[in-house]
Amino acid sequence: MIPNPPNPNFEPTGGTPSNDPPLGPRPPSVPTIHLPKTAGSPSPPFLVFGLNVVVRMLKDEEVLVPVQCPRGQPVQYGVVVSAGDGFDPQAIQFRAMPPVGATVAFEETTEGIEGHYLFVGDDEFRVLHLDVITIGFPPK
Repeated sequence: MIPNPPNPNFEPTGGTPSNDPPLGPRPPSVPTIHLPKTAGSPSPPFLVFGLNVVVRMLKDEEVLVPVQCPRGQPVQYGVVVSAGDGFDPQAIQFRAMPPVGATVAFEETTEGIEGHYLFVGDDEFRVLHLDVITIGFPPK
């Protein structure tokens, strides 16, 4: 097996990830990753697999239809920038995935952040499993 060659365009910069959830602007201790943008693309290229989606998080003022959780959990919103193929290995079938450009809502837990997160410039991105998405709004 030949290992993947290092990506010459990947440039992490200083700091170590924080264990605390990000509040407001990016904490200075979280590294910024500089990824090349594709021509005409509003976000960097991401490739995810299976039942995962990558969303660019929306700020509260960008949300047009707020969703309320009956348990009082905070609801977060993001725009899908990449989605896996939807293959569910346990059910041995494909599941419907939100399309790129769809706005999705998901609940945060009081224990911490849902999914994995990273920052690219000032944008926060999350890698989420399909099962945590509560509702999706079609692309505009």
